[in-house]
Amino acid sequence: MRIVMLLAYLVINRPVGFIITPAQINNSAAKYYQQGDYAHAEQLWLQALSTPSPLEKATIASNLAALYRRTARFNQAEQYFTLTYTLRLGELGPDHTNTAMALNNVADLETTLAHYKAAEQNFRLALACRNLLPADRAVIHNNLGNLLRIVGRFAEAHRHLEANWNDQADLVQTYNNLGRLAEDEDRNNAALQFYQAALVISPLPAITANLGRLYLRQGNLPQARLLLEKALSGNPSLPERAVILESLGELLLSEDLTAEAIESFQAALVVREQLFGPRHPGLAPLLTNLATAFRKNGRHQQARRLETRANHLVEAEEQSRPYIHWRILSHQ
Repeated sequence: MRIVMLLAYLVINRPVGFIITPAQINNSAAKYYQQGDYAHAEQLWLQALSTPSPLEKATIASNLAALYRRTARFNQAEQYFTLTYTLRLGELGPDHTNTAMALNNVADLETTLAHYKAAEQNFRLALACRNLLPADRAVIHNNLGNLLRIVGRFAEAHRHLEANWNDQADLVQTYNNLGRLAEDEDRNNAALQFYQAALVISPLPAITANLGRLYLRQGNLPQARLLLEKALSGNPSLPERAVILESLGELLLSEDLTAEAIESFQAALVVREQLFGPRHPGLAPLLTNLATAFRKNGRHQQARRLETRANHLVEAEEQSRPYIHWRILSHQ
C-alpha cells in the first residue's frame, strides 16, 4: 500500500526529469480501483491518457470507462468505451478479438441505457469478428441473449444464452441471465436453481437480491426480507440499490406497512432519476408501484399523477416493449 501511495504521489508531484511510464501509472491506478478508491484511480488514469501509444491509451480509456460505469456516470462511461473501440478499430482492425470486445462494452452500456436497437446491432457486429477468442464469443452471446430477453424475444434469448456453454468464463453472469429468463417465462423453480447456482460461486448483492425478489414473488416474505436486507448491506452499486429498495417497497406493501413502502419506493425513484433521467422507460414499473402505495394510503391525486406519467413512458417507448426489468439485476 505504501508503494502504491508513493507512486501516486510521484505521479502527481514528480520532480523534473523523473520519468514514470504510463504503464506504471495504469498499474497504480488499478490497485486503487481494486481497493474502491475510485477518486485516486480516476485521477491517475486521466493523467495516463497522455500516452502517445494508441493501444496503451485504449487500455487506459477502457479502465476509465469501467470506473465510470461502476460509479454510475454513464455519459462518461459511454465516451470512454467508444474511445476504446475507436482506437482499437484503427490500430487492430475489425477482426481482432480486442476490437470486438471493445464494441461489446459499448453495446452492453447501450443496453443499460435502453438503446436497444443500437445495442443489438453492435453485439451482432462484434459477433461477426472473424478472430474472436471462444471465451470472448461466449461473453458477447451472453450479453446479446440478455438484451433479447429484455425486449421479449425469448426463443432467440435462449439460443444466445446457451451458446458456447463450455467456453463461458463468467458462469455467475450466465446463471443470473438464465435465471432472469426463466422468471420472465414463469419457470420459477428453474429460476431458483439458476440463482442458487450463481450464489454458490459468488454471493454478490445483485444475485442475492434476485433470489430475494423471487421469494417475494412466491410469497415467502421472511426469506425475501432476509435476502433483500443482506443485499442492501452488501455495498451494492447505485443502480442495484435502487432495485433492492423497490423490492423492499413491494415487500413492505404486502405487509401493509404502507408508509414505509412509500418511503422505500421514493428512495428508489430518487436514485433512478438521478442515474437515468425522468424519461427512461424502466421508471414505469416503479412509478406504478408507488402509485399503488399512494392509493392504499388514500392519496389518490398523487397516485393518478404517477399513473399518467407511467403510461406516457410506456407509450413513448412502444418500439422497445417490454421495457427493461429493473427488478431483475445484472451482477456488474
